Amino acid sequence: MIFSETLLFGLITMLGWGLGDFLMKLAVDKFGTLRTQFVQLIFGNIIGIILIYTFFPIPEFKWSLTLIFLFVPFCILNIGGVLTYTEAIRRGPLSLVAPIASTYPIITAFLSVIFLKEALTLLQWFAIFIVVVGVVSLTFSSLQKKASFSGIPIAFATSLMWGILFVLFKPIILQMGIVLPSLLTGFIGIAVVWMILIYRKEANIPKTFNRWLSLIFSVVVLGIAYPIFAIGMKVSNPAIITTISSAFPAVIVLLSVIFLKEKLHRWQIIGIVTVLIGMAILGQ
Repeated sequence: MIFSETLLFGLITMLGWGLGDFLMKLAVDKFGTLRTQFVQLIFGNIIGIILIYTFFPIPEFKWSLTLIFLFVPFCILNIGGVLTYTEAIRRGPLSLVAPIASTYPIITAFLSVIFLKEALTLLQWFAIFIVVVGVVSLTFSSLQKKASFSGIPIAFATSLMWGILFVLFKPIILQMGIVLPSLLTGFIGIAVVWMILIYRKEANIPKTFNRWLSLIFSVVVLGIAYPIFAIGMKVSNPAIITTISSAFPAVIVLLSVIFLKEKLHRWQIIGIVTVLIGMAILGQ
């Protein structure tokens, strides 16, 4: 798989995640973290079932001890990462917590080299570092404002979970297929979140039409981006595909400028340009 194709998979994922998270932010303030994820998991699984019956059939595989050993932490990190990230963007600001959560490629890169025996050249390591620095630069303008920083520790926790998760991703989808791992995790997540909502007596869902619309569009966009990302992970180096896709906060910043009339600050411009340079190197 040549890097130009890897770049394509990464860019599509980046655009999908950026747009999906931007739309999700519009809903999470009204729905709350758990209810947002409960709705997303239900609609996400519906999309997953459609994908399995249309484009990504389940391959033949057996539940070996090795696969179970990989799949259990995969589920925990997947559900935990989604919940912590949703809570982080609820606390906001999105332009601060999303870039922090997106520092996971450094973790994925190191673990991929150690455990998956993936090879990275010195230039690729430099490009990964450049992209991460560019993404982090997007936070500087938010740090200069008087904003709530309560989401920062949660965003760092998300980064750690995602960094480990994406190392487990490739060996699992090679055995279980593109969609099934996410579908099974979704069913488990629905059960866990539903029990928590019942326990907290928060099972009622707001009936605000505009927020429902943004949340459903978010699920659709993220549902389309997921198999693209999974295919990229399957056929290319996880460290590279995760690095390119991690630049989705740059998409969030641009969408905020276009639709929310936010100003594009100097550090955000520097961050976006730096990300583009890093991705250009990785795409060679």
